[in-house]
Amino acid sequence: MSLKTTVPNRLSGRIGGRVDGKDVRLSTAAPLEVAALAAVIAFEALEQDHQSSAAASS
Repeated sequence: MSLKTTVPNRLSGRIGGRVDGKDVRLSTAAPLEVAALAAVIAFEALEQDHQSSAAASS
């Protein structure tokens, strides 16, 4: 995970690996720590959904 703030209230970076990861760009009024946590939770949920879909199609 590589996240940084570029301007106040904006979080950007990458979660996951270079190949399997996803870019993140968030603007929020919430604290950036909360935004980072939300991004990680969303990424994990997407990864689990992707793995479930791949297993179901096998």
